[in-house]
Amino acid sequence: MGKPAKHSKKKKPFTSLLQNPVSAPSIVSSSNLSVEELIKKATECENRFEAMDALKIYNRALKKLENDRKSTSQDDSRSFDRMYAKVLQASAFNLLELGRPEKAKERLLKLLSLTSVDVDYEVHMYLGQLTEGIESLAHYRKGLETLHNLSTNDSSLAETLTISGRTLESLQQAESNAYCAIAELYMTDLCDLPEARVECQKAFEAATRTNPNNPQAWLASANFFTVTADAQAAREAVQRCLDLWWTKLQKVLDEDHRSSGSKTVLDGSQQLQVTVGDVIGQENSAQTDATEESGLEKLDLEELTGIPNSGLISLSRMMIELEMYEQCSTILEALLEEEEDNLE
Repeated sequence: MGKPAKHSKKKKPFTSLLQNPVSAPSIVSSSNLSVEELIKKATECENRFEAMDALKIYNRALKKLENDRKSTSQDDSRSFDRMYAKVLQASAFNLLELGRPEKAKERLLKLLSLTSVDVDYEVHMYLGQLTEGIESLAHYRKGLETLHNLSTNDSSLAETLTISGRTLESLQQAESNAYCAIAELYMTDLCDLPEARVECQKAFEAATRTNPNNPQAWLASANFFTVTADAQAAREAVQRCLDLWWTKLQKVLDEDHRSSGSKTVLDGSQQLQVTVGDVIGQENSAQTDATEESGLEKLDLEELTGIPNSGLISLSRMMIELEMYEQCSTILEALLEEEEDNLE
């Protein structure tokens, strides 16, 4: 099933400093900028998907803040901590995106040590993913507590939604995903605890209750019922999961099949027309490439289903066990279409 991912989605392409000479002066000239200006520059890099450049600038901001700490007065310490926390969090998220989880974890834990700062719930959720067992559970529960405190304070909620650009639905999704992760913990790391079964059921029920439109919540439910050998309940949970995105998947696959059919026709046409003139053949070749590319671009299973591919593989295994063969074959076909080199 896999722990729910935050933002996730696919990795975006990053432009290195060597490949992007325009960004080099911005890094070099940043030494004389204020922390606020450095944050602005780093954000601009993030908007261009230049995570490495953004991280370098955030690191400069952190170094500047740490050098300024000694001269910070008592009255300004809270404001200083808020700025320090902001840079720590942003740089940690960049480290995660660049595939450096241990360094990201180190910065997120340092963020928790700032007692004068209200830590964002996302920090706890990420730490839940970066840790295991009881420690992971503690982070998820703290993240849920932060979300609950936020949702019960109307003024604080409104301010958070305005500043962060989040929606109420995204907060409900985050809460539901956290319950999914807790349910998974009780089926894996914490499965030997005497309360594991009861706590697991509480968690996935909370996940489906908090956001009934979250496919991962129904996947967690199906997983529990499969493990506890309740085939009928597992089948119903799987179907609830499928109902949320099946029509969209079928539509994309149908379009992809039609595109493949068009490709075959174009290939044949190209072979015939090459004898008339290379230019015509080249035009048809370009059309073929465009058709093939558009079909591939449409197939983003995680975006489409709301479930990471590892979760879809787990879902497929459950469906085989539950004898839901036809729909299972469609999911596997889609997975092969997107990740044909994946050995699983």
